[in-house]
Amino acid sequence: LGDWRNALGPEPLEELRDVVLRASWQEHEDRDWRAVIIGRNRPLKTGAIDGTLIRVPDTPANRAMYGSVGTGDDSSPFPQLRGLPMTDASTRGLLGMPHGPAGTDKAAAEQKLLDTALQEFPHLFTKDRIWIMDRNYPGAARIARLTARTHVLIRLKSDIPLTRISEILADGSYLAEISGDGVTVTVRVIEYWVTVEGQHVPELFCLVTDIMDIDEYPAAELAALYKWRWDGSETALREVKASLDGAGPSAGPMLRSGSPDLVRQELAAWTAGNEMTRGVARAAALAAAPARKGRRAGMRVQAREISHGRTRRAVTAAIRAGMTSCTALTSELAKHRTVIDRNRHRPRKAKCASTFPRAGRADTATRIAPAVITLANTPA
Repeated sequence: LGDWRNALGPEPLEELRDVVLRASWQEHEDRDWRAVIIGRNRPLKTGAIDGTLIRVPDTPANRAMYGSVGTGDDSSPFPQLRGLPMTDASTRGLLGMPHGPAGTDKAAAEQKLLDTALQEFPHLFTKDRIWIMDRNYPGAARIARLTARTHVLIRLKSDIPLTRISEILADGSYLAEISGDGVTVTVRVIEYWVTVEGQHVPELFCLVTDIMDIDEYPAAELAALYKWRWDGSETALREVKASLDGAGPSAGPMLRSGSPDLVRQELAAWTAGNEMTRGVARAAALAAAPARKGRRAGMRVQAREISHGRTRRAVTAAIRAGMTSCTALTSELAKHRTVIDRNRHRPRKAKCASTFPRAGRADTATRIAPAVITLANTPA
């Protein structure tokens, strides 16, 4: 099998990956999968962009190609590649994922991949979509390039200077300028705090966007939209990384290939396989009848209600059996629903399933209550 993998090379699997991702994008263009809608008269689709690291075996070739993060002398136990998944926040469907070396600086490495995404996936950056990004500040010049083609909602770190150029607007936002690399960009700023069951989150959230229409896209709705970054990026990553297990000598997701070409091949296969699995889950959601009782009674079944893990296991079993039709598979999956939108909040994050026994929950209590957003500049 290893000989055939080497003979095949990465290109056929990368071609398959590109076909799958393009088909996923086309499906999202043809069908309204939106679980979150921002904008009254001009609704936007919501996407999420966030980087991720994936370990690869420690061979001289892999270390020379990918390097590792966190150390200047590249002495980390494993080399790592960095990917930049671009997902639809409503379905967690993958639309594109440029990748490259880990890079010693996270922000610089992800910004380089964002530039690659603008070149390789121009069809994803359109004016009918808004992309949510976390605090790896892309820089004023890159924001200008992005907003010339699409809409963004970006959280800023506290050390990014803003020059306010307007009074507080009616919705509590204001206009400001961000400068850098010889470029000055005008943005709309939304600042807010979050409270859960009376517990105040001790940080100010500061978002910037290129969308200036406060009536169509009020600040409170944009602040509420930001939480979909977690669902679209972090939860989606945790689901797909669950299939990367058992390869390394320690816990955590890891590829198995010992050479850069085979890493490319395996990464492309993993990407295509996971997105085809999500396609089956979306087909199951279409086949599912709305719930007859409960808080989602009569509502359309969302793709997020079909478990990715259950779908992956069912697809694998169907392939092995060789006799299961797609209709039978999706009909069976449609009977099993994951409870969504439970307003669950935990003080820590986990992007991949732990292989260690569960510890007590005393220090990781889960709160189940709606998050209350308070705008920092709420008009009197």
